[in-house]
Amino acid sequence: MEVHPQAALPHTPRRDLLRGLGARLAPHAFPVVGALVCAGCVLALCGFNPFMVGALIVRAGMGDMAALAQTLNATTPLVLTGVATAISFRSGIFNTGVEGCFVLGGLAAAVIAPSCAGLPHVLAVAVPACGGIAAGAAWMALSAALVVGLGLDDVVATLMLNFVALDLAAWLVEYFFLAPGAANSATAMIPQASHMPDIVAHGLNLSFAVALVVAVGYGLWCRHTVLGYATRIVGMNRRFATACGFDVRRVLVSAMLLSGAVGGLAGGLHTLGNVHRYVAGFSAEYGFLGLTVAILGANRAPGIIAAAALLGLLVVSGIGIQLISAVPEEVTQLLEATLIIFASARWRRHGGTGR
Repeated sequence: MEVHPQAALPHTPRRDLLRGLGARLAPHAFPVVGALVCAGCVLALCGFNPFMVGALIVRAGMGDMAALAQTLNATTPLVLTGVATAISFRSGIFNTGVEGCFVLGGLAAAVIAPSCAGLPHVLAVAVPACGGIAAGAAWMALSAALVVGLGLDDVVATLMLNFVALDLAAWLVEYFFLAPGAANSATAMIPQASHMPDIVAHGLNLSFAVALVVAVGYGLWCRHTVLGYATRIVGMNRRFATACGFDVRRVLVSAMLLSGAVGGLAGGLHTLGNVHRYVAGFSAEYGFLGLTVAILGANRAPGIIAAAALLGLLVVSGIGIQLISAVPEEVTQLLEATLIIFASARWRRHGGTGR
């Protein structure tokens, strides 16, 4: 008796669910697996055991509660800059300007916080954070004017303005906000009332919870708001969106301003929760790493959180790995670089949208 192949392997809801889940996860796993394989080969050629290095990275970034708190604190700005970048990506704008918003948002929070020392704790935190949001949105408005208003290339315009923002922040600190007796470009420490409170005893502050709320809000915004839907349609095809009656220029400007606001919030929370002042080297390139987070996360909230956690682990373990072994810090930088390369390859393969 001949048995039909499909009769031997009947379709079941569970089988279909697993197959669909695998099909959705496979493209997102490609950059991570590819980066791990390539980095492992390079480490083996350099005389390191890749599995031992992986174990050391996990130990340095998650070996105890204090290390885990540091990793989650490093994850916080990456979640926010990833969300900020993803908002623009959805609209079809390749926005590389979140770094400038992050820096100016952090500076604005550091400058405003001393004036809030006499306010209740909630307001002493909220007012500087709102200042960071305003600074980020205002700076991104300049990019929006160049890209949407004048038609400049989005990558070039937003990228170059990052360096203008960095120099502008350095000039403002040097001539207007320099702390008395400071040896480098740094503002005064913000008052205790403006510090983000810790949510656990090991140093993890409330900024992490705020970042998660923003990421969840971004996911809801994408699915359940008019502007979230409009950015998706405009990002897919601007001519089609115009024919459907969407005001494409308004949608693009709104998306860029919202992106800048979230980037400024990231900088403001970094000041209030981690650094407690603005200082030269304030950003560990969090704005640029947000590009990788958004691409790895495919512009989706769960993916952004997972990608930010992975990069946060690499950022923290790069410092700690040298303290517990002879493995150099450059190992984690190698992993970050290969992640960026493979994430970019996935971006190109999927047409640059990741939606």
